[in-house]
Amino acid sequence: MRSQLLVICTMDPSLRAFSFPPPIVALAIRDRELLAMMALMLEMAGFRAIPVADLDGFDAALRDLSPRAIIVDARDGDEPAWTRVRHVQAAPTTIGSQVIVITAAKDHVPTDLLERGAQLLTWPFPLTDLFLVLDDP
Repeated sequence: MRSQLLVICTMDPSLRAFSFPPPIVALAIRDRELLAMMALMLEMAGFRAIPVADLDGFDAALRDLSPRAIIVDARDGDEPAWTRVRHVQAAPTTIGSQVIVITAAKDHVPTDLLERGAQLLTWPFPLTDLFLVLDDP
C-alpha cells in the first residue's frame, strides 16, 4: 500500500491540500505566454502541469499519466479549435479527465462539446475560477 503525503499550498487563502504525487493537469495551449503563465500558476497551486501543445503526440505524452484535467485553448473559436477539443475528448488517455476549454465567447461553443462534458472558462478569467472548476469533481 502506498503511503500518501498531504501537500499544503497557500496560494489560495482557503489552503489547498493535495495527495502526493500532485494531480496532473495537461495543457493543450499553443500560445507560449499563456502556457507559461498557466503552468506556473498551476504548479504554485500544487498541481503538476504537463504541456501537450502538439496534439499529434498527445496520446503518447499522456499515456501513463492519468491527468485529472486537460485545459484546451480554443480562444480562436474557429473549426480547428473545436476539432482540437473533440480530439482531446475522444482520446483514450483522457477517459475520466475533466476537459476545460478556454474560449473567447461561450455562446459560440458547439453544443456537442458541452454534451460531452466540456467545462468552459471565458477569457479573460480570474485564476480562482480555474481552481473552482478543478476542485469540482
